[in-house]
Amino acid sequence: MYILVFFLVTLCLRAQPSEVGVHTLSGEVHAQHDSSFLHLRVVLMDSSSRSPLAGTMVGPTGKFDLTRLPSGVFRAVLLGATGDELAFEYVTLPTRQSLEFRLPQSVRPSAAVAAPVSLHQLRHRVPKKALRLGERAQRHFQSQEWRKAIELLESALTLDPNYALGHALLGSALLQVDEFPKAMLHLDRSIDLDGSSGEVLIQAGLAHHVNGDQAGAEAIARRALRLLPGKPKALYLLGLALVHQRKFTPEAAESLKRASAEFPRAQQLLSGFPSGAPK
Repeated sequence: MYILVFFLVTLCLRAQPSEVGVHTLSGEVHAQHDSSFLHLRVVLMDSSSRSPLAGTMVGPTGKFDLTRLPSGVFRAVLLGATGDELAFEYVTLPTRQSLEFRLPQSVRPSAAVAAPVSLHQLRHRVPKKALRLGERAQRHFQSQEWRKAIELLESALTLDPNYALGHALLGSALLQVDEFPKAMLHLDRSIDLDGSSGEVLIQAGLAHHVNGDQAGAEAIARRALRLLPGKPKALYLLGLALVHQRKFTPEAAESLKRASAEFPRAQQLLSGFPSGAPK
């Protein structure tokens, strides 16, 4: 089962805080039904630009911690595995350092956010030891200990070279430490094995973008949009890839416009279109 942790929104897709983060925001999710919180995640966004600053997976008991946060006013959002917004709260740090989400009775976490099982997952059984290593690595994602996560994931892939999620997680961790060519190799391997996750496709497209392969980034962004129509991250990636190929087309302009609410730099790219190009 995929436990996606792509709250990372790495590199050019991630807004950078204006100060070194020193605060922690702890919280808990409460539901009307007994169920697993496995696929829920919390993302902290800038309250004005809605750019993501930090994120974490919700633990099996409903608890979570966001660490190394700057001071300011933020929008904390509870997301399901498909990226649907389930609840949100505005928080001011450091005035408030705890948070609770209460899901309405109509929402059943185990049903509402269960990730679909892909054909690859049905056909391929990952060894338990490799899965355990992958789960340990994801805990290091939450604390941003990328090197520790990389070591664990490399061990997991030694046990099972066809562990698709392992390749995806390793590629995402490698992006965080600026090992771009290696990250692209692992993310490409992940989507070759299992192309059913739009979030993994976005990560793979980002890897192609930062490695200078804009045509590859464009192709993968289109695949992601077929799975996640209207997803701002995928639209932004498509717009970036087109602009870097000097394709100042109506499609590029529309993609950047639709992504600009979440990614303010999209508007800057639009303003840089040549005279006479669509905006």
